[in-house]
Amino acid sequence: MLSLHSDSSARWVAQIESGLEEILIDHAHLVDKVKTKYGPVYSASTIPVGTYPNQATESKVAAVWNIMAVNEKMTEQLAYQLTKTMMEKRDDLTKVHKEAANIKPEIQTASNAGVPWHPGAVKYFAEKGIKID
Repeated sequence: MLSLHSDSSARWVAQIESGLEEILIDHAHLVDKVKTKYGPVYSASTIPVGTYPNQATESKVAAVWNIMAVNEKMTEQLAYQLTKTMMEKRDDLTKVHKEAANIKPEIQTASNAGVPWHPGAVKYFAEKGIKID
């Protein structure tokens, strides 16, 4: 399992492209309450100025950690290879989806994941010196 941060959504993009005016409402202050109720996959984030057309100020929002969840019966080798590919081919993945730029070693933590790490992912992180706890 890998964590990456996502604070923009396809729905917003579709609305912007359709010509609707968007209004971003700060709501990062609610993250602690949301985490208490729903778990650790939420975090506070900032959408930078200019991310969306006519966005003149940054927006403090709740974001969701995207994770690659796999079945516990997946082989260690396959989970290792998936983890390695995601971590080491980030630049290639970013060409397909911009959010892949947020696949970073420093955010691969248990507190962001919310579910146990697969042993294959743990093995990869240990080999690379990536601290996940």
